[in-house]
Amino acid sequence: MKKLAILLLMTGFVLAQMPDKPDRDRLEMMKMWKLTDEINLTEEQADKFFPKYRALMSDMEDVSKQQREVMKQIGELSKEEEVDDKKLNSLVKQAIDFEKKKIDMKYEFFKETGKILTPEQQARYVVFERKFKKELKKGIREHGREKGKDRRRDRDQKRPRGRGRGGF
Repeated sequence: MKKLAILLLMTGFVLAQMPDKPDRDRLEMMKMWKLTDEINLTEEQADKFFPKYRALMSDMEDVSKQQREVMKQIGELSKEEEVDDKKLNSLVKQAIDFEKKKIDMKYEFFKETGKILTPEQQARYVVFERKFKKELKKGIREHGREKGKDRRRDRDQKRPRGRGRGGF
């Protein structure tokens, strides 16, 4: 019963944060539900852990957006015939700094959650994150393969077979 209450609480928070992204909402809700189960969070722990977790995810997303923008600029600049080395070096440094910032944010998160989670739960969380990302990538790859099969099947169904009427 407690896990159901936690799940409903998390669902409300997730839906309130990102109403424009239903697929992302479902994914986040599923992740939080699996995480709660995997690391065996109590209701009290969940009340303290998930606000910090959501803040980390939000901050990480913001930094990743900024990093993607810098990477886009690096790509555009590197395509130019005459590359401004000083500007390119500055952008590369910014991209690396964003990566360092994400690592620092994760480190601070683990320090803060060490007050909430047991060492075993923290270890399970680390394993869970890696496993979840791996499964997500696998699911995306498989979904892409299925879409490819559907496209080939559609294309093959549209293609005329044989010579047809009056063909040689």
